[in-house]
Amino acid sequence: MTRHLRLFGLSMCFLLLSSPGLEAQEMSKAEYYRYVPLNYTRPIRQAQASDALHLFGDRNAPGYSDVAPTDGIDDTRGEILHALALRFAPYLVLNTTNLPMDWKKFWDQGGSWPLYVDTWNTAREGGELLREEQIDFLALDGRPCRTPSRGSPRQDTDDCRLLSLIEEFDPEDPQSDRFQKAAVDPLLDEFKVIYWNFPGFDEKSWKAEYQDPVTKMLPRKYESRKSGPIGRACRDMNWCSSTGSSTRPTTGRTTTRGTGNTSIS
Repeated sequence: MTRHLRLFGLSMCFLLLSSPGLEAQEMSKAEYYRYVPLNYTRPIRQAQASDALHLFGDRNAPGYSDVAPTDGIDDTRGEILHALALRFAPYLVLNTTNLPMDWKKFWDQGGSWPLYVDTWNTAREGGELLREEQIDFLALDGRPCRTPSRGSPRQDTDDCRLLSLIEEFDPEDPQSDRFQKAAVDPLLDEFKVIYWNFPGFDEKSWKAEYQDPVTKMLPRKYESRKSGPIGRACRDMNWCSSTGSSTRPTTGRTTTRGTGNTSIS
């Protein structure tokens, strides 16, 4: 299943179900539908020069490896590009409780991490919710979707549902009717909204979830991992202590209150 995840980031709409206007409950699905752009983002291929110069690595070259991570970039080339980005990046960051934050930490907070897939009929005024599905990403590891026998449907497992979703939005051969047909049924026009539902739904609940009441910093459970690009950036920019916790830079730091930005020079 890991080899398919690279495609999953293409043409997806991830929506955070939250609203500063609601004080006691999350935004309902009927409410969020009013704010969702009813079109899919189209993936853009790399530039001709990038392709000709093998900016992200030459797949036909000996030694090409794309496993750590599997992201379509040669691992050695990815390390070089990361180092260049760090060397020339302007250190201008948001003035939040702490930096950086690894969103994968949410996976560790419970026994499941569902991806929500809501299918709407956009032909109806105000939209009609046709189906609600979930794909638990914590249930994917070690449970691959088995190839069904000829004429048989796939099993209704998390991995099989994710594989079907990837095939539906495959950038090279999408199975979705929205990419294959220009004409639509006047009574049925299906559109999928795909999202993870992160904790919090207003300023009060966000503060309670993402700010330690004593230190006023990001809670330890959300601090960045020391591996991967985020962890490397954390160490390279001296934002992480030797114990893995994040620390603020001590030199060259100017905070501009009221603008929401922190400039590090």
